[in-house]
Amino acid sequence: MDTTNTIRGRLFGALGALAVSAACGQGTTYVRDTAPPEPEKIVAALQAHLDPSPLVLGESSELITTATFEDGSTARFNPDMSLRSPATRLVDIAGWSFRPKRVGTGTVAVYKGDVRIHVEIEVAPGSSSVAGIHVPFEAATIAVDEALELSAEIELLDGTRVDGTSQVTWSVSNASTATITEGTLVGLERGVVALEVEHLGAWDRFQITVVD
Repeated sequence: MDTTNTIRGRLFGALGALAVSAACGQGTTYVRDTAPPEPEKIVAALQAHLDPSPLVLGESSELITTATFEDGSTARFNPDMSLRSPATRLVDIAGWSFRPKRVGTGTVAVYKGDVRIHVEIEVAPGSSSVAGIHVPFEAATIAVDEALELSAEIELLDGTRVDGTSQVTWSVSNASTATITEGTLVGLERGVVALEVEHLGAWDRFQITVVD
């Protein structure tokens, strides 16, 4: 008997059975040429700045963040962020874009896990003397068919406020829920909309709830 051929025959037979078993969903399936996932790099330090800086009313800036990892490598990075008061009234963040609302200074916390830094925010005035807009409510609730007369004050760079009701521009995020006619907000159907007010680059946003 040829022992070598017998061993080879048994080996090929076993491999064939394994292949059939795998194809039928039985036994263990082996996937070739598949590398294990790379472990997530650990952030050792963060550096961040706004570009351009300072922020200017009527313009937007992007937060540029670079991470240094424990292995010494660096890369652009998208961390978590949170605004600290009074920065919550100073800017609006969409993704990594900062849109300033009013003139002032504040701080944004940039972090990943336990690694945290604070980035100072400065909003400079644009080409006008406007520093911000003030509305006499943070949020409002109105009923369907109820009217809310809108008013606003414009804050100037010297800190004084003037009536800006006839100068500002109002808009709503969903015109089927509420509408604005001649400075009056009217509820149309139940829902929640964002009310925005703007003047010469300064702006703010408020939540309006319409109930039955």
